[in-house]
Amino acid sequence: MSKFGTEMKRIFVSDVHMGAGKSFQAGYTGHVYDWLSPDEALAFADFLIYLNNNPQIEEIILLGDIMDNWVCPVDINPPTFEEIVAAEINNEVVTNLKTLSENKKTLYIPGNHDMSVTEDFLQANFKNIVIQNEYNQEDIFASHGSEYSIFCAADPVNDVTGRLPIGYYISRVAATNAARTGSKNNLRDYIKALEKLVSEKPILGVLDAAVAEAHLADDTNIIMNNKDISVKEVKERYVNLHSQWDESGNLLSANAATVDEINQLWTAVWELNNQKGYKIIIFGHTHDSCLDKFPKNEIEENIYIYANTGAWCMGNSFTFVETEKSDENGKHYVRLKTWDGEKRKPADNYQEESID
Repeated sequence: MSKFGTEMKRIFVSDVHMGAGKSFQAGYTGHVYDWLSPDEALAFADFLIYLNNNPQIEEIILLGDIMDNWVCPVDINPPTFEEIVAAEINNEVVTNLKTLSENKKTLYIPGNHDMSVTEDFLQANFKNIVIQNEYNQEDIFASHGSEYSIFCAADPVNDVTGRLPIGYYISRVAATNAARTGSKNNLRDYIKALEKLVSEKPILGVLDAAVAEAHLADDTNIIMNNKDISVKEVKERYVNLHSQWDESGNLLSANAATVDEINQLWTAVWELNNQKGYKIIIFGHTHDSCLDKFPKNEIEENIYIYANTGAWCMGNSFTFVETEKSDENGKHYVRLKTWDGEKRKPADNYQEESID
């Protein structure tokens, strides 16, 4: 039984993408490339206050990409997580997150843009937040979802030390183009723009598209905190990724893991239900919020729910997922809600699905 009553609410939220905010700092002369704006940061900070003050909410699951050290032009060092926590743009978010984690059970499940967050880092900066690889409780399976993307899943084969996938370098190139031109294109935009994606060098083709738009040469250096790497070296590093993925026994085939990046991870959801039997599946990663219940007919009995938390940056609606298991009727409710920044509370209208 919940200490606040008979019903416990869990909150799942992802894709805030707190960067170091360098493109918002005084003296910066390029276009904005950071994904989280000052106004969006303040909205998320207000949301954290709401969570802390709501006695019905007992558990908060930060479902990845809360911080971001990927979105950074190739000609400067990417920020460390310590720099992100210390950045002025994030002051209120960091303060409120510390307060929230002191009062509520708060879990951190890294995504791809914050895949190198460690337990030591959290202990030093948010000592009450617990890090996990995934969430699996009471019919709910939740993870960021990037592990099912061939572009964004950790890659211990081609990058043994850092596990950085090719999507990291595409993000760096896209941030370079954003800083120089103001373009807001990201990984999914480049994937969508390529025709015959699966049959014609799908992986390197996306990198090539980003590099071409940013007008970078193969000998362009991508500055890293440890050892720089050229665009040419990146291409050589991941040239066999497609076949490597299929040989590694991943949940999805390489082709499915390519198109699922822009397809709301539907194939991954179907496979997780089909192979694992999960009844409620929650992802982030795609920045497109959704809530749906399957199947769409009354014949099949294998009923399950898919929810995506959406994002809080780049002009996206401020969305999150709330779950609640009712002791009264035994139903598990899943709600997709939107934060009303002006009223500083969730909007009155929301989507809801339930499962027995």
